[in-house]
Amino acid sequence: MINIILVDDHRIFLDGLIALFQSESEITVVGTAEKGEDALEILATKAVDVLVLDVNMPEANMEGIETAKFVKQKYPKTKILMLSYSNKRDFTLSLMQIGVSGYVLKENSSEELVHAIKTVHNGQTYFGLKVLNSIGNHRTPMASKVHLTEREKDVLRLIAAGKESKMIGEELFIAVGTVNTHKKNLLHKTGVENDKQLVLYAIKEGYVDIDDIDLPNKRRGN
Repeated sequence: MINIILVDDHRIFLDGLIALFQSESEITVVGTAEKGEDALEILATKAVDVLVLDVNMPEANMEGIETAKFVKQKYPKTKILMLSYSNKRDFTLSLMQIGVSGYVLKENSSEELVHAIKTVHNGQTYFGLKVLNSIGNHRTPMASKVHLTEREKDVLRLIAAGKESKMIGEELFIAVGTVNTHKKNLLHKTGVENDKQLVLYAIKEGYVDIDDIDLPNKRRGN
């Protein structure tokens, strides 16, 4: 069972989400809120697997991004799935840099939202193809100020393809410990904090094409 909180300042939209999840046997809505600060009160008293959070809540003291930053620090085990109508590159990059687990456009289907929740709950990230394309269409050239060895580039590409350390080691015929050493070097050289941000770096710097990334939502044809 996946316990979620729904946060959106538009009551009609929020009511629609509540109705949607009433028919989902694997997902339970343990709380709803129209403000970020109200969501934090729920998080303080209940075990929450996924926080489904609207980005834009202008009437609230804490908008979505501020709420997401706070939750990442205080409740790191809770996955954050952001909702918004915006599909601008800089906006998407800011969400990825915070370290949220996913981002779904409100124009997308309810089926995709359900799938995204299940995906992030399983420890994967979920960014729709439209979102990723908004980044990929503005990739910087291959030339980068950061010098990576050929082996580090190989590891980076496989991380972006969704491979775990064991699978990377098997594919490159190197030990898992060696893979993890390359990961640490990549994190240090690129200045990012985790694998999610390494994927973002790989896309931005042109080390991978979006078509080469094995995304769950791409496999489903979304």
